[in-house]
This record gives sequence, C-alpha cells and structure tokens, in this order.
Amino acid sequence: MTAVFISTDKGEKDITAVFSMLKRAARVSAVFEGAVKIVSDAEYLLLPLKQGTITDDTNCAAIVFDDSEQLEKLPDGCAVLCFCEKAAVRCSGKRRQVISCGLHNKDTVTLSSLEKGKPVLSLQRRLITFSGEEIDVGDFPLITSESDHRVLIASAVLLLLGGRELTPEVFCDQSSTTDPVPFSK
Repeated sequence: MTAVFISTDKGEKDITAVFSMLKRAARVSAVFEGAVKIVSDAEYLLLPLKQGTITDDTNCAAIVFDDSEQLEKLPDGCAVLCFCEKAAVRCSGKRRQVISCGLHNKDTVTLSSLEKGKPVLSLQRRLITFSGEEIDVGDFPLITSESDHRVLIASAVLLLLGGRELTPEVFCDQSSTTDPVPFSK
C-alpha cells in the first residue's frame, strides 16, 4: 500500500507521527524527498507528495490535511482521506473512495470518545478495503498515547483500507525498531 501525504504547513510532523503509529502495527517503509527507509516485506510505503506524481492507483491512499494543487496529481482510483472539506469536494466525482475524517458528526470517520489513552474510532459509513471487502459502520475502541486526532484517524483508516483488523491494542506494539528518515531540506 502506498500512502501519500498532502499538507501545506506541517507535513513533516504529520507524516512522522503517522509513521510512528503505523510502525507499531505493521511493517512500514518511508520515502522522504528521495531518501528511503526500507523495512523488509513492508506493507505500507509512506511518502509526501510534493513534486512527484503517483501514477499507479493500486492500493494507494492519500492523506489530505489541506486543500492543495497537489490533489490534481492523484490518480483517479486513489482513496482519499480528507481532513479538509474543500479538498473532499475537489476530490469527489472520480472513481475513488473519498473518506471525510475529523471530529464532526458528518465525517465518515471520527472519534466518538476522546478519553485520554482510550479513544474510540467511529466509522459512520462503510469503507471498502483495497481487496474489495466492506467494513461496516461501527466503533473501534483503541489504546494509544497519541493525542493528535488527525494522526490517530489517518493511521487507523490506513490499517482498515489495507485489510488489517483494528483491535484495541493495535497501536501498542513497541517491538518495531524502524525510525523514519528525516525530510531532506
């Protein structure tokens, strides 16, 4: 699975935080401005979309924090996790799954509980995984120290799209030792 990050202001912080969440739950590789950190048999490839264009929409998801011209570079079949209403509107109308994310009651994915260390992810409309399976509406209690709701939601949705089970302990595994490669300036 390839995850593309589109963020205009604090992309490095966001992608590093999602990388840290996913490395607890899955094998992850990261590409930062030409530098590559490879994990053997990686399930997820994370990269910021700046100058490059993703041409293959197979198992591709974009995490969109801000409305951006970069949205035009996404392939039609790329699933889009939108934390920005303007970006969600811009991304709709193609053969892609647009997933609104945030803390609003109309978002596809939100948090129904923000209890410290025990948030509950709420899926309010069904999702389709990359293998074509449907994930029904429901709540997913989680155990995590992550406090940024955007990072938590993006990480959880990427796991769901990849067909992973979202158990309460999914983000608790500290056995991974892979660290992200910093952005080159």
